[in-house]
Amino acid sequence: MKKILLSGLMLLILFSNKGWTKDLVFSAELPAAYHKYDFDKPSDVFIDAAGDMYVANTGKKCVQRFNQKGELEQEFYGKDEDMLAQPIGVAVDSKRNVFVIDAALKCVLGFNKDGDVISVWGKGNIGKPCGMTVGMINGNDRVYVTDTDNHCVWEFDGKTMGVRRIGAMGTGSGQFMSPTDIAFNPDDFMLYVVDTGNHRIQKIDTVATTPGISVYFTKDNLESLGTLTGITTNRNQYIYITAKKENINGKYQSIYGFDRGGIKKGEFGGKAGFGEGQFEDISGLFVNKDGLVYVVDRDNNCIQRFDSIGEFDGLLSKYSFENGRFNTPVDIAFDSNGNMFVVDKNNHRIQKFDKN
Repeated sequence: MKKILLSGLMLLILFSNKGWTKDLVFSAELPAAYHKYDFDKPSDVFIDAAGDMYVANTGKKCVQRFNQKGELEQEFYGKDEDMLAQPIGVAVDSKRNVFVIDAALKCVLGFNKDGDVISVWGKGNIGKPCGMTVGMINGNDRVYVTDTDNHCVWEFDGKTMGVRRIGAMGTGSGQFMSPTDIAFNPDDFMLYVVDTGNHRIQKIDTVATTPGISVYFTKDNLESLGTLTGITTNRNQYIYITAKKENINGKYQSIYGFDRGGIKKGEFGGKAGFGEGQFEDISGLFVNKDGLVYVVDRDNNCIQRFDSIGEFDGLLSKYSFENGRFNTPVDIAFDSNGNMFVVDKNNHRIQKFDKN
């Protein structure tokens, strides 16, 4: 297989006293003829422990793996009736097995590092797969997927290849209504689930033999925030949720940070707009190991950075096909060196920025 350099671009960013400047200075493009290998509307990116990058290349119906040099190492397509049709999410476990949400097949396909299909789960059972996360529990990799139509969370055990359904439709504790996003916290082994239809966040104790489900934030706490759309967390960090609402006064997009005890620690955003700390359509949220929060705004074609309590820290912005600009960014991921990878969807590429 031909090896290529990543279509992402290394950029040099000028600093101001506040952090990033609003205007970027392009540094290098490697190679000049990268367009031959463009992605077709990529939708998700994942960086594994080795620093390899996995891209859900939705339009080309595959997942691709690139090494740290940006060279294409492996493509994952599936075989026969298990060919990928609409990959929208990708995650990798500690054994480098690759798990892919396929929206068209309504299932999750598992591949080994060589690209062979090792498992297919959810066909005929999953209604609408939405969010996905991986976690290490008692030395064993597990994959979790929210099912919006069946109002539950599916757990896949990478060791026994067993599948377990967690939760059912309803409004009580341990029941869901259209769950969407999901996040795993490695400190307390808890899953945090956006229970969208019930206007709340629930948490799942993954260590218990029978998963214990409890309400983390209740409807009374969160319904006033609007529709909950996303969640993220990280080791020793807060839990952050995104919410949107619209009323006679306008449209609102906000982010809220809570500690693990449910105490609110930060709030930012508000009325939709184009200024610092304002959002139009949040499509991605990430908190790094230093506690900095990165917000991807697809409609504003930008990424904003904040400290842990919501103070604005910097901006990457501008609609363009040029290097370092965006056309509908939808997600980001970080490697262990702090490099940031941006899914620049309608520019059909991944862009790479250094840790500064």
